[in-house]
Amino acid sequence: MKTRREVLLMLLAAGIVIPFGGCKEKGIVTYNNLKAAIIGETTASAKYTAFAIKAREEGYPQIAVLFDATAKAENVHARNHKAVLSQLGLKMELFTPKFEVKSTRENLLNAIKGEGYEVDTMYPDFMNAAMKDRIDPAISTFSMALHAEMTHKKFFTTALQALDTKSVAQLSLEYFVCSKCGNTFSSETVGARCPLCGTHREKFFHFKG
Repeated sequence: MKTRREVLLMLLAAGIVIPFGGCKEKGIVTYNNLKAAIIGETTASAKYTAFAIKAREEGYPQIAVLFDATAKAENVHARNHKAVLSQLGLKMELFTPKFEVKSTRENLLNAIKGEGYEVDTMYPDFMNAAMKDRIDPAISTFSMALHAEMTHKKFFTTALQALDTKSVAQLSLEYFVCSKCGNTFSSETVGARCPLCGTHREKFFHFKG
């Protein structure tokens, strides 16, 4: 028998939207987690945009375009989290993203640390809470983000290794971001459809250095 999470992921992959209804008090943990995720993803988007500018200043267009693409993916995640929050009848408070821009190597380390936290701790915890609260749209949006963050961590780790071995020129100069779920691909990994949500490639955001 498939678990609740497996069933929900199958529905998500098929593009099926899961409605939600229930009292607000029951899901207070998940509501707070949605707001925390919005802050985290919005901040990451702004931060990576700034990191891309720094990478170009330092002569690393390959790393810059990776940051550009990832910034868009994080923006998609924030948008999806906001949509779920709105669906639940709640509003997001105003906030100002806070971050520092350092050298490209330090920025990559920062990105790897942030993505690692989301992959290993934040989104798994958020998904577990959403499953306990039985808030299916939150499970879906957290699942989509988690999948993309795994890829982001790999891309950033590869970029750092290339920087340290002076082989940045071998990195991809082209990336694609699914407009629906934020799934991220290099020119070598992109296909005709997003394997997570089924969106056609022509609807992907395209970034080229």
